Amino acid sequence: MAEAPPSAKVVGGTKGGAAAIAGSTEDATHTGKAKGGPLSAPAVGKPKLTKAERREKQEAERAAKALAKAAGGGGKVVVPSGGGGGVQLQKASATAPQKASATAEECTKRSPAGQAVSRKDGGGGGEKKVLHRLPSTPKSEDKLKMAKVAVTGKLPASKDMRMGGVEPFRHLPLSLRSAANQAAAEERFLFCSALGIHPAVYELGMRYLMGGVVGENARCVALLRAFQLMIKDYSLPPHRSFARELTSKIQTHVSFLATCRSLSLCMLNVITWLKMHVGKMDDRLKEGEAKENLIADIRSYVQEKVVQAGKVMAGYTVGKIDDGDVVLTYSCSSVIEIAFFEAQESGKDFSVVVVDSRPRFDGQVLLRRLLQWGVKCSYTHIGALPHAMKSVNKVFLGASAVLANGAVYSRIGSAATAMVAHASNVPVFICCETYKFHERALLDSFCYNELGDPSLLAKPGGGSGIGMASHLDGCAEQEHLHFVNLNYDCMPVDYVTMIICELGIVKPSRVPVILRENRSKDLVVL
Repeated sequence: MAEAPPSAKVVGGTKGGAAAIAGSTEDATHTGKAKGGPLSAPAVGKPKLTKAERREKQEAERAAKALAKAAGGGGKVVVPSGGGGGVQLQKASATAPQKASATAEECTKRSPAGQAVSRKDGGGGGEKKVLHRLPSTPKSEDKLKMAKVAVTGKLPASKDMRMGGVEPFRHLPLSLRSAANQAAAEERFLFCSALGIHPAVYELGMRYLMGGVVGENARCVALLRAFQLMIKDYSLPPHRSFARELTSKIQTHVSFLATCRSLSLCMLNVITWLKMHVGKMDDRLKEGEAKENLIADIRSYVQEKVVQAGKVMAGYTVGKIDDGDVVLTYSCSSVIEIAFFEAQESGKDFSVVVVDSRPRFDGQVLLRRLLQWGVKCSYTHIGALPHAMKSVNKVFLGASAVLANGAVYSRIGSAATAMVAHASNVPVFICCETYKFHERALLDSFCYNELGDPSLLAKPGGGSGIGMASHLDGCAEQEHLHFVNLNYDCMPVDYVTMIICELGIVKPSRVPVILRENRSKDLVVL
């Protein structure tokens, strides 16, 4: 004889037992028993959620609570069941009981003008109001994203941050420098309200996004100055650790900047230093004193690692330039610019060959400044580099980062310049500050890189008015044509003769030693 289920207790006979079994079966059905028993049945009107959907609903509920708290605590956030609705903030009614949930249709229904709809609730007789949603505010599906951002501290990636056209470069972030990114910038601003992004950091992120800050030193200095303003205006919550809370705040702002444009290797070094410095601060210090000390340390870091280091490196570079030399440089580097100016001021007789390439033509900026200072210059395209290298004595190049294996990570075209110089037996000197030395090792330019705006390749002269690319007009709309515009390349260590830094002129094999000394805070002059 088959035993009755444990939940079906037989009482008083056949009819009573049958009734009890039926009652227990109905209870199991309504409670949604998920163990797969023979009496389990899906509830009517409540679809069974998967594990991922339940987890997403739980995260949305936690995010909704955080969003309601950030909104001031005057309303109630309702997360529709089913995993597909948006987060809505309801005002409590004084005459009607509050419901525990609301359907997605009730939460998202609007009038044609874009305002909220108020209507009678069918069950309680009270009026349920949804907060007004103007056309400029987030959509209902975006509110769930904002709520998740408030909890996780991570911004959703922009749709244009990946290039899906060419398979080998699909993993690389895309940096668009055009007005077309304005819509993405406005959409990203909606999520910043949930994170509490500081206005200075937000403005810097928009400048990164639109290409307003060019050069590794400029990007790092602008980053630290924006963080100075953020730290100055930061208020520590009561009964919290200053170091822990500020580190979390910095990470939130860093995540926002990374969504605007991918962080360079030297920026990662600067952010790591800042976090470590904040983590080592004494919690016994008062909030005002701790902020003043931190702002002063950031100011000292910029002065020592960027400004003074550039002047020292310029002195070492001038010592490598002799009378009658013909030196070559590629694109524009702030350190090399200072070195050429000091060499001209010291009375040395030399000439400079400036090599440039499309689409950005950054070398034109350096060329104009050298001509203003009276330096004898020649200007050529990278396609004529083998011919120009015949009369060159030395090559000086800037760098975005120097890697642990001695390779140099710099803007696209630097590796080709060093390769031609190496084939012509011309020494190559890399000017790079030690704060740009990174422990990562790269062997190619495809694993880690950044994609520039591909539309610039289809414009005549990259938008600068120079070049013969007008025959590409209309090609950008071709379905089977994809433009790939890499921003950086990796220069092999075999092409590098010496590295000029503020510690001296060192060989590429000494880079791991400098990294180890930087890590131990025990720098020595090599």
